[in-house]
Amino acid sequence: MTQRDSVKAISDADSVYENLIVTVVASRNIPDLIVDDGIEGQIDAGQKFETRHWIASQLVDAGLAQFEGTIELDFSTLYKIHWKETKLQTGRKISAIPEHFYPKLRRYLQSLKQHISTEAARSNEYHNAQRLARDILNCRLKKTVSLAASTSLTGEMLQKFSAEERVLFDNLQATISKWKSNILASSVRN
Repeated sequence: MTQRDSVKAISDADSVYENLIVTVVASRNIPDLIVDDGIEGQIDAGQKFETRHWIASQLVDAGLAQFEGTIELDFSTLYKIHWKETKLQTGRKISAIPEHFYPKLRRYLQSLKQHISTEAARSNEYHNAQRLARDILNCRLKKTVSLAASTSLTGEMLQKFSAEERVLFDNLQATISKWKSNILASSVRN
């Protein structure tokens, strides 16, 4: 595995997230909506419909619809994840994070950054969210490195990694294993 594999894993996770089918509710009438997902014609205000996340995001940004339920990340959720990861799970214990956490995190931070110039309160939220995100990443990275060097790993632990983290873990584990083998090689080269 290479760094390219890690970058591809992040890109793949974003693609999967963008193409998830989500439910949205029309905020107002949407005339002549034509989408490859089989949506065609007028959507009435209050009508629920399903479409891909990237299409739904465009409709939400245009004020034409709202996501049904909470699918995006917010500061409260980020804070809870931070608290759980940094305070509850100590040592090499890694907690499960929400599905599609990293794509959601990137979009949340990007959204906050875009609104800084128009909403002063968003500046503090953005900086605090960045701090929490860095703490979560650093904490999970330390645990990932520690677990990759471990010989006592369970399947349950592996399930708690996101797709992006799993590629990093596999890459680290292979590198560490090769390094250990080289260190402990029976012959010494002169």
